[in-house]
Amino acid sequence: MFICADQLRYDALSATGNRVAHTSNIDRIGARGATFHGHFTPNQICSPSRATMATGLYPRH
Repeated sequence: MFICADQLRYDALSATGNRVAHTSNIDRIGARGATFHGHFTPNQICSPSRATMATGLYPRH
């Protein structure tokens, strides 16, 4: 399963240090799976970046 949350900052989860938000379900999924802490995107619009994750190809056009 691949979960991609849109418009969610890194520090918006309690697992990454947020003391206000209680995101226990997302934290549990991250603890049992893989989490990425150094991720960047070549494009500020989400659609080309999502296409890159699905295909492995860079957005060119």
